[in-house]
Amino acid sequence: MSKDPRYDNPVVLDAYEQELEDGLTLEYLQNTNTINETTKAYWMEFARQSIENKKKLISIRIPQSDIIAVKVKAQELGLSYQTLINMLVRQYVAGKVQLEL
Repeated sequence: MSKDPRYDNPVVLDAYEQELEDGLTLEYLQNTNTINETTKAYWMEFARQSIENKKKLISIRIPQSDIIAVKVKAQELGLSYQTLINMLVRQYVAGKVQLEL
């Protein structure tokens, strides 16, 4: 049984919930040194990919003729035009696509 500080009445926890609550106070769950390097690397990679794959909605003005041309190219490739534009931006940032200025 646990007491919720927001209420006067105790909160009744089932066995699983009590085990989780007890685990929060155990040192081995708070000490990151007990995590093996493989597990740590896995979660670090997971966090990195989560950040990198996060997308941001933007609004840009592109000539209608260019959008039509991109849609045609995307359809030829079996992609959505948004995916094609996203791929082009990603490849440009990675230095795989060069622009003529």
